[in-house]
Amino acid sequence: MKLNTQDMFTKVYKGLQAQSFQQSLRGGCVYRGVNGRKCAAGHILPDEVYRRDMEGDSCYSVSEFNDLVEDVYALRILQEIHDGFEGEQMQRQLINWAVGRGLKVPE
Repeated sequence: MKLNTQDMFTKVYKGLQAQSFQQSLRGGCVYRGVNGRKCAAGHILPDEVYRRDMEGDSCYSVSEFNDLVEDVYALRILQEIHDGFEGEQMQRQLINWAVGRGLKVPE
């Protein structure tokens, strides 16, 4: 079953919150990074689906995301927020994006 936008956002937000809103790779993005960190889209990608050859491709280019989420465009926006911000700035951007779409922000 595909995640709707609310469920996708909740999963991404909680995953990034657990890693203190740090990027998966300092100054960049990988689906699977150092110390177990993941990018926004990486939190959606189950370990059994992940392949190293996905690295370097946006979620648009990784067909597996089409089977995991209803809105790949929204996931790409979350991926861009993750790539462009860190810490409190990332958290603020995620909250602003969610509120603008009428989504609930997890505590």
